[in-house]
Amino acid sequence: MLGKLIKFVLLTRFTKRLLLINLVSLLLVYSLGGGAKVLPQLFIWYASIVFLVITLTGGFVVLKSDVDFLFVLPIRRSYMVFSLFLSMFVAYGLLLLYLGILELNLIPITFFVLNLSLLSVLAASTAAIASSLSGWKRWAFSSSLALLNLSSLMGFPLSPLGAFHGLLVPGTVSLSFLTLVFLFLAYRTLSNVHLLYGKSGNLVVKRPVNFNGKDAFLAVMLRALSFIDIGGRMNVAGSVGFRVLRVNVIQALGFSTAISVVYFLLVKTLHLTSFHSLIIIYSIAAEYSLLVLMSQAMFMHEPIWLSFGVMEPWRFARYYLLGKATSVELILLPFAVVNLLNPETWGVSLVTLIVSPFALIYLASITARINPVQIRDELSVPAPFSFRQYFTAIASFPAMLVMIMGAYSPTLLGVNQVQVIPYLLVADLFMGVPFLISKSFWRGVQAVMIERGFT
Repeated sequence: MLGKLIKFVLLTRFTKRLLLINLVSLLLVYSLGGGAKVLPQLFIWYASIVFLVITLTGGFVVLKSDVDFLFVLPIRRSYMVFSLFLSMFVAYGLLLLYLGILELNLIPITFFVLNLSLLSVLAASTAAIASSLSGWKRWAFSSSLALLNLSSLMGFPLSPLGAFHGLLVPGTVSLSFLTLVFLFLAYRTLSNVHLLYGKSGNLVVKRPVNFNGKDAFLAVMLRALSFIDIGGRMNVAGSVGFRVLRVNVIQALGFSTAISVVYFLLVKTLHLTSFHSLIIIYSIAAEYSLLVLMSQAMFMHEPIWLSFGVMEPWRFARYYLLGKATSVELILLPFAVVNLLNPETWGVSLVTLIVSPFALIYLASITARINPVQIRDELSVPAPFSFRQYFTAIASFPAMLVMIMGAYSPTLLGVNQVQVIPYLLVADLFMGVPFLISKSFWRGVQAVMIERGFT
């Protein structure tokens, strides 16, 4: 019974096609990057970030198929928990293996298999322990573990990642001891774990805007600046639905500042400044992805046609978009500062400071007009793909093109960064300003939103 249960849980999360894709990807990573001198430090940074994310988002991944089929079967609860724990072990093992496989050239194969297996068990145990923590306790736990992992870079013999930085025997012993301790704590935590799908409780996802005694501009701007929405259609191991993450702008700014500091330290300590082309590519890709996710989620939980009864559609949209554009400018500001410290990435900074806010206005506007998706809750099942969705993706390419050209223009045009600024401002003029002043456009958005309603 236990063997069949483990097989079911693993196959619902890792299909044969997915495992094949991972195998090919791992072989490609190993063939391209094996033996590079930067790998030990890079893997330690990578593993530390993975553990930080795991502890901050700790908990079991429970799918809808588990609720509909698995949890209704007469199976011992301990078997279910163990199978879910094992699936987490496999998932985190694959995640760590993507850069860990490059360590094959640096440490003996026996120590490599042992340490990577222990790290995967430690990651699964850490997620289980973190699920029982909240607030400052989780932050303290995740920060302490991240610092302990990074201490191997300074030669600390008790760091669990020491085996990957020259401390083979003491690092393995320390990792084994820490894994046993965390596994015991995870066992105690798992005895009280709640196997639930989705989120329980009444979540407040919308707050009304009170215009009484306030200027309309300030009211809408302050509300738009209070939080950001990130989301879209997601497929998590076969469970399809819309997911929206609402984050306080101040918290998002703190998180982006921390990530930018890590990014700065990575570039400096690993001497990655010579890889400026890769830095530019990944920076623009990450920034554009954030803008797309924000533009998709801006109207999901915010049926702005309800607010169109308060003021004209174009006026409300102008204030709303300006507030969101200011929010993304604040959140991305730390990355712009870090990129300014490297002359090779000044173009990325200019894109962040000048282009990104107007790119968000453009992306959100075309999404609202062509394919606005409004959902009642984040577990709504999406409709099949339609031509509107493909056309929205095609219409978003101009924003991507402007961002790429802005980042590479100093190299492509042979000019300095200051000379590029007028071109970027002209691009902003055509890309974002028309949506801030057009009245008929937002009347059309209002009609489309009312006609389509909720998904």
